[in-house]
Amino acid sequence: MKLLKYVITNDTGLAPNPFGKWCTLAVCTPNHLNAQLDIGDWILGHSIKLKGNELIYAMKINEILDFDEYYNDSRFQYKKPKLKGKWWEISGDNIYYKDKKGKYTYKINPLHKNKFEQDVKNHIVFISNYFYYFGSNSVKSFKKEFPKLIHKTESFSYEREEEEMNIFIKWLENNFKRGRNGNNPTEPFRKSFC
Repeated sequence: MKLLKYVITNDTGLAPNPFGKWCTLAVCTPNHLNAQLDIGDWILGHSIKLKGNELIYAMKINEILDFDEYYNDSRFQYKKPKLKGKWWEISGDNIYYKDKKGKYTYKINPLHKNKFEQDVKNHIVFISNYFYYFGSNSVKSFKKEFPKLIHKTESFSYEREEEEMNIFIKWLENNFKRGRNGNNPTEPFRKSFC
């Protein structure tokens, strides 16, 4: 088991997308940087230093699909963006699929533009039904409790120290309920890009 840690520069509800039964990570870091993760690994994202390195979310990977499988899976149809929907429907991350010629194309999402080449290099979606999303209720004590799990730059790194990971997971399980602990992302909704 390993834990990937990274800085979330803009938490808009797109990446991660914590709505419904599943938390999904289909676009942005770490996907752009070709993260090597397996089922059973963890991902955690925290805010930038200026916002206190607060914990925004953590998820245990239950499943990994490629973009086309994700796009066509009946469980995730609600994650396709609806341009005239509620803000959380606009934030849908289920945007990439293969056309009739077998090449990737995309459905428009106003929060995520001009990232096609970066996204389709890795073309995988990390999926979890065992997650903790805090969003606008981001956990302020995270930096003090787990300084080793703070990532300093806008990329990612892996934590492989088993004891540190187990302490973090137990802390989550003992102090928070699984699922959404905050309904809103940390960033006010706006039509911008990640």
